Amino acid sequence: MKKILFIFIAILVFSSVAMAQRYTIKGKILDAISKEKLPYSSISLHYKTDTLGIYKGIIADTNGNFEIKNVKKRDMILKVSFVGYKPFRKEIGVLEFDKEKVLNLGDLFMELSGELAGVEITAKIERIIVDDDKLTMNVDEQLAATATSAFDLLKRVPGVFIDKDDNLTLNGKSGVLFQYNGRDLRMEYKSVVDLLKSMTPDQVERFEVLSNPGVRYDAEGTAGIINIKIKKNQNYGINGSVWGRASYQTMLNYYGSMSLSYVDDKWTTSLGFSPMKWGSRGTSRDERYTAKGVG
Repeated sequence: MKKILFIFIAILVFSSVAMAQRYTIKGKILDAISKEKLPYSSISLHYKTDTLGIYKGIIADTNGNFEIKNVKKRDMILKVSFVGYKPFRKEIGVLEFDKEKVLNLGDLFMELSGELAGVEITAKIERIIVDDDKLTMNVDEQLAATATSAFDLLKRVPGVFIDKDDNLTLNGKSGVLFQYNGRDLRMEYKSVVDLLKSMTPDQVERFEVLSNPGVRYDAEGTAGIINIKIKKNQNYGINGSVWGRASYQTMLNYYGSMSLSYVDDKWTTSLGFSPMKWGSRGTSRDERYTAKGVG
């Protein structure tokens, strides 16, 4: 009996140690036809049981190489995105981690999307410019045509990862400061999301990402800065959104939120309002309204 108990405990200890080990996943992102490297591709790692949540995120280097460190031994999904290409997805089974501490996936090939299939690869690569610690994604007509809003464009920026609830991380870190034409947007993140969702893609000139914003912002706990460069005289004035939900059984219940923002050459101001009255359960109906005006 003692021998069986000892073996059982040993198995538990061994399993715990094995699961506690950390691994490295690496590879290289290439164009499927030309075999050209795809620098600054966005790579995200997800638990297979939660593909909408992001476990880790990273961007490839100038040669398309990436290395994700400190990875748990779990069934994973690797996703890769690059402007103008179809999303890439690869399953990584838990047993693959038993082979090596460093799991080398080798060359991963991405295919052009139908939307931009006629555009030269060199033209797409020029959309992404890296200068020291600043990464710039320029928005041209072809790229704008593939998005539904400025927020949709933001999802294409290398290193930016947005989950199913619109939560954003930059290279795996939260606490990003947004700027609007170089001015700090001192508003709640949800208000920034509402602002970007109210803007059309062709209003954006470029996104500028600073991963190391400097001592001033380090003291505030800022993980990085995303500057939204808007075309001249675009989206100035009042922008906002209203959301609400109501139900009625024996009494009226409701809750909702409203956000407004005002932007001009000197000011960026936001206002939020969230009324709520909730008592008993009943049949409910969701309604969402978005409003945009220029003042």
